[in-house]
Amino acid sequence: MPLKLLDYDLSANNGNWQWQGPAVMPAPYFRIFNPASQQEKFDKNKEYIKKWIPEFGTSEYPEPVIDHKFGRKRALSVFSGSIKK
Repeated sequence: MPLKLLDYDLSANNGNWQWQGPAVMPAPYFRIFNPASQQEKFDKNKEYIKKWIPEFGTSEYPEPVIDHKFGRKRALSVFSGSIKK
């Protein structure tokens, strides 16, 4: 079943939704989304994240469950072997 959008904004969806979702992706296998690095790049002062998650960065916020560097390396090792060059 194809992914269906419930909203529509060409400027946002055209460039973003094509890279997300469970379908077969046109993106290369090495495009792995890392929320921690995105936060470091685009929200250094934590203004956006604190708006929605005020406990972020405090003792009330839980420890990370996933080590994204390890996960990326593992995904690359699995998928790079299955890509025919």
